Amino acid sequence: MARRLGRLSTATTLFVVFVCVALLALDALLAVRARDAELRQADVATANLARSVAQQMDSMTSEVEHVLGYVVYELERQEATDDILAQLQPLLVTQAASVRQIHDLFVYDADGRWLVSSQPVVEGRPSNRDRDYFIHHRDSPSRRMRIGTPIVSRSTGVWIIPLSRRLDDAEGRFAGVVLATVQVDHVLEMMAGFDIGRRGAIGLFRDSGEIVARRPYAEQDLGRSIAGSTLYEQMRQAASGGIAMRSPIDQVLRRIRYRQLANQPLRVTVALAEDELLSEWRTATYVQTGVILLMCALTTLAGTFLVRAIRHRGRVEARLYRARRELRHANARLRHMAQHDGLTDLPNRRSFDEHLARTVAQAARGRRPVAVVMMDVDHFKRYNDRYGHPAGDRCLQAVARAVDAAARRPGDIVARYGGEELVALLPDTDRDGARTVAEAMRRAVEEQAIEHAGNPPAGRVTISVGVAVQIPDPETHDAAVLLRDADAALYRAKSGGRNRVEVHGDASRSP
Repeated sequence: MARRLGRLSTATTLFVVFVCVALLALDALLAVRARDAELRQADVATANLARSVAQQMDSMTSEVEHVLGYVVYELERQEATDDILAQLQPLLVTQAASVRQIHDLFVYDADGRWLVSSQPVVEGRPSNRDRDYFIHHRDSPSRRMRIGTPIVSRSTGVWIIPLSRRLDDAEGRFAGVVLATVQVDHVLEMMAGFDIGRRGAIGLFRDSGEIVARRPYAEQDLGRSIAGSTLYEQMRQAASGGIAMRSPIDQVLRRIRYRQLANQPLRVTVALAEDELLSEWRTATYVQTGVILLMCALTTLAGTFLVRAIRHRGRVEARLYRARRELRHANARLRHMAQHDGLTDLPNRRSFDEHLARTVAQAARGRRPVAVVMMDVDHFKRYNDRYGHPAGDRCLQAVARAVDAAARRPGDIVARYGGEELVALLPDTDRDGARTVAEAMRRAVEEQAIEHAGNPPAGRVTISVGVAVQIPDPETHDAAVLLRDADAALYRAKSGGRNRVEVHGDASRSP
């Protein structure tokens, strides 16, 4: 009856659990699919945004490149005399004014001296030969425009992005540099026109990984390199693509789309913060999950009333079953306690006597030898007196473990016979085998090297061992005879100097 009620209760519980798990699994599936759809839509929108940003940046830099090309052409087709430079200055002013993104235009000679610029007054004509762009053009014959990392302008003190072209003389030798500067603020203003959320980011990077401009703006980020980062390695492998990762700059988790400019060695990244992308999804998921949990709660409540009614009838039987099981366990513990020694956990004397009687009777029927080994810890009273009874208990435990380990066959039994005496029963063992096992037991105890100053000359804990072997007579077998003979052999071992093995009826002595 109890089992049937238990199965019915279990089935009801499983049904309720199944319904709740199915509802929660459905909720999780819908939430995951909605999240994936939200992220896919965000990735498409971010990719389109990256394309727009790249086009704007490409258009901006291409216009500057066109102006630089025009200035280089004008300078290279005629000698740069003072008159020519004076005529060029208004041209530079006009070009800088007509192209919104250009902050200033400069022309430097081969020594880096400031020849002419779009600024109305040139005071001091400082040298820029130490700038990276000047060194690059001086050492490289390339005629392509170079876009450098942001620097602070020496003439205006603002952050600028240098865009420069090499200037050659009539013989193709380095003659100077034409420089256009774009304010970082202008690029940031362009980036501000794109909606990227509160924690989104737009970045403009050189091919070598340095930051040219970035929103959100931080001055310390300008010129910072992301070379070696996962994002940089990803951008090197393809002209466009995407990755979800924590930003190597501010560690915000974002979904990043990157794109290389069509005509310039620059890359743009547009990154939207994942937590912002998923904010609406989280709200909808919380509402959906709340409804599902309410349904689960109602289902569980109804199932609980049903299960409680079913279990009420089976509770008494379950208690009775537990009581019977505990009683069996208690009986097993009592049987173990009745048959084993509390200190060494070896079989006690009563258990040993029962095993001995059965083993001798079996040996008598089969005409097989049986051996009894009796052991006594040498001068154990002195050990207790010198080291204390707790140490004596630990000593007996160690001796018991060593002796028990030496009796390796499954049928061998080692028991505590009383006090410091141990006894072993070795079925189907002849005299030589019994002597070998007894000697192994003696050595096992001695090799533990337990200090015993009261046991000279060994100075350590040892045992004396007596062995008796008998092939019991089927008619007159008596287990007490084996014990008596083993005890007599033990007495001889103790009388003969201790820490030795004596075999009953054996004239030899074991050292």
